[in-house]
Amino acid sequence: MPELLVAIAIIGVTLTLLLPAIQAGREAARRIDCGSRQRQLAHAVSHFADINSDVLPVGSHNSEWKTWAISLLPFLEHADLHDRYDGRPYLPETRFNAGRNAIVSATPIPIFSCPSDGWAMVRMEGNPVAHNYVGCTGNGLYQATAAGWFTTPPMGKDWVRFAGPTTVSNPGEGQGQGWSRLSTPSGFKGGCFIMSGGNDKLVPEESPALRRPAQAVRMIDITKGLTKTVAFSEVIRQPSRGTDGTDDRRGLTTWGPGSLFTTQRRPNGSEPDVMPWPGNCGQESNTVQISPPCYAPHYSGEPYAMAARSRHPNGVVVAFIDGHVRFIDDGIGTVEWANMGTTRESVTTVTEGRQ
Repeated sequence: MPELLVAIAIIGVTLTLLLPAIQAGREAARRIDCGSRQRQLAHAVSHFADINSDVLPVGSHNSEWKTWAISLLPFLEHADLHDRYDGRPYLPETRFNAGRNAIVSATPIPIFSCPSDGWAMVRMEGNPVAHNYVGCTGNGLYQATAAGWFTTPPMGKDWVRFAGPTTVSNPGEGQGQGWSRLSTPSGFKGGCFIMSGGNDKLVPEESPALRRPAQAVRMIDITKGLTKTVAFSEVIRQPSRGTDGTDDRRGLTTWGPGSLFTTQRRPNGSEPDVMPWPGNCGQESNTVQISPPCYAPHYSGEPYAMAARSRHPNGVVVAFIDGHVRFIDDGIGTVEWANMGTTRESVTTVTEGRQ
């Protein structure tokens, strides 16, 4: 009998020692799977560009219409969903959550989700499904204006507006409203995917001229090199939190602001994501006291921004536009991370936003 108790105790101790190793092994396998899925997304972008004159998918046509995720579906064995989706912009019935598009937005697509995320599925009001993978929009922030969404640079005193075009094919210092750094003209840069286009208010008085085509990046404009330019990373899906039914829209890949992240914020950082409208954080009040931190609504002093976040310990997985993947540690330097998200030459300094 004593021998049996000793044997049971030894088995218990052994299992206790082995459990962390087993869990670490499982997470390592999930992280590899996560990278494989993102690699497929990057390859899908290349296939898309091959048949579209070397032009990448539009990041998002304003906030309500077609995103990069819809454009890539035919190259991810989901041509049926792509063909069902009505991509015409500026029509009430072709918003991401309206008409037949609502059926597509409500369909879970496993390749857009990281196996390390503990939520099996997160549905929102009207049934659209949240996923994990998001496209990189550079190292800037977004702000809604009367003419549509525009990119603004990292916030700081040494940025000034300059007289540039209101839209360009690839966002350098002149994307959107146009900004430049006083100390160096090579500061703010855009990424592989842009949220652009015109106003989405759809009021009868609105000028048709504001309903502009969305802008896309060309492969030739990625002058920094495909091996150095991040295309995708991940965010954490969250269940609905608002007592009034509002939803946390981070990771809602068929909705513009939920499908794009910025390298202006470091991975898994404490600086809050800023979502466009009240309730987009899954809450009613302007507070960051949820996990991951989130603030809504956005305004000129707090432009829209979503950081890369994951349930992997100590970092996030990213895919570069050439298709290779890396695990990026949470402690990566601010400037190094900002540079990874840009399509052009490196920035030299970055001013953090909200502290």
